[in-house]
Amino acid sequence: IGPDGNIHAAWIQSWKGNIGYGTSADGSNWTVSDIPNTNCNPYAAPSICCTKWGTGTVYVAFVSTNDAIHVRTRSGTTWSSDTINVSGPGMICGGPSICAGTFFARVAWHGRFSEDANNEIYYNPEIYWNSLWPCWAYRQCLTSLDSYESQYPNIAADPNGNVHIIWSDSCDGNFEIYYNWRGGARYGRHLAVTCIRQPVGRISKDSIIPRARIGNFGEAKDSCYANCKITGPGSNYNENNENDWFGTITIEHGGEVTTPFPYWTPPGNVGDVYEVKVTVYLMPERIMEDYRVDSCVIRGVAVTATTILEPQEGDTLEHLKPAAYFTNTGTEPAENFYCHCDITSAGFQSDDYADSVLVVGSLAVDDSIFIGFDDYGCEEDCSYVATFHATSATEDTIYSPHIQVHFHGGTGVTESAEVLRIEPAGTNPFRTPPSISYSIGVPTEVSIRVYDVSGKLVEILHDGELSGRGRIHWNEKDKEGRMLADGLYFVRILTPQFDRTHKIVLVR
Repeated sequence: IGPDGNIHAAWIQSWKGNIGYGTSADGSNWTVSDIPNTNCNPYAAPSICCTKWGTGTVYVAFVSTNDAIHVRTRSGTTWSSDTINVSGPGMICGGPSICAGTFFARVAWHGRFSEDANNEIYYNPEIYWNSLWPCWAYRQCLTSLDSYESQYPNIAADPNGNVHIIWSDSCDGNFEIYYNWRGGARYGRHLAVTCIRQPVGRISKDSIIPRARIGNFGEAKDSCYANCKITGPGSNYNENNENDWFGTITIEHGGEVTTPFPYWTPPGNVGDVYEVKVTVYLMPERIMEDYRVDSCVIRGVAVTATTILEPQEGDTLEHLKPAAYFTNTGTEPAENFYCHCDITSAGFQSDDYADSVLVVGSLAVDDSIFIGFDDYGCEEDCSYVATFHATSATEDTIYSPHIQVHFHGGTGVTESAEVLRIEPAGTNPFRTPPSISYSIGVPTEVSIRVYDVSGKLVEILHDGELSGRGRIHWNEKDKEGRMLADGLYFVRILTPQFDRTHKIVLVR
């Protein structure tokens, strides 16, 4: 919509191989015509905008037959004689989006330099050349040149001239919508961090040379220096390029450079996330001009015992059946690995315990698996440490922190059957898989069953004899092995001595 309220529209006319144009004062009555010299790709929709000054200048961006981004303008009732290639040579482009502020237009698109390359998001602003007349600058890449797909931008300018852009990006493994913005065009000096090249996305633990692209959107050649900060587990990297090795950065008008920083070696482990911030300072004033923030994560396979079901910290047990949920906390699928439980006693009063379970197949990122280990009998008045961790079944490297739980053997005092205790362990609502603790002096027949709110039996946790102390774990699944929904459930505990029902609320 132009400043005079007129509506402008553009579309593909595949039967003509060009772009159609229509204008209307009320949205009902339209004047339609062809835009001259707009031989276009019939599969890529055009984009249209109008500046806010005077009666407005109409801009139409479209994909040409050779897959470049072209722009035509219309002042009053006349279309410009020239079609401007704003994407430059050698690029395969698509998805143009154009917007306008008071005086200038800006265009964004996705593009790549070969058929087998991934698309990145590019941007080109209209600027004043030597403060005399408007012209298009040079394309700027707004996304990282990585192995992820970035496509279909949509761009807009607010009343203050700030430019806002969203696009679809697969850098997190799935296509998600991303957003960024940039300060509006201004006169004089204007340098900006257009992209952080490294480290971004998934990285290895090898040494990296951090890099960033800086663009000159001002009116003349300019100079600056840049600073890079990387913060996260074990890292306090704070380096700039203003030294004898790199020197001050000089950038031509409308150009951009990629500047390196000193080496950085990620100090953390698989799954650790780091924030990367690059800041540009004008020279010689050393005034901060612009900054950009991105992040990276150390890639690799990691499996962690995230929920220890038995034993739990501080437990006093005569015997136990160790159990835990192991989770893929890395960035890659975990395949063919062992889950371990090791138990040692203080003072070496009893034999060490070591059991392992082989997980065959693949465990996806963020997925968990329940692992139960063999029974273990505790000695009286003895302190124990149980350690849970994972190792690879092949020669592949797997990161797994050792998770420890401290517990104690029984005191030798056994409760009688008359004072037997069977009850849910923990507090409602349960955000981890619930368990039923018991302490029974003599062997007793016990039935423990789970019902939903309709009274339907969904699972039988135990139906038989129990004695001693221990826990029975519920994996939140029904009798058919299907995961149950969050909500309210009833656990009925039936023995010859009592019949009790407890409420359990599952919240994941």
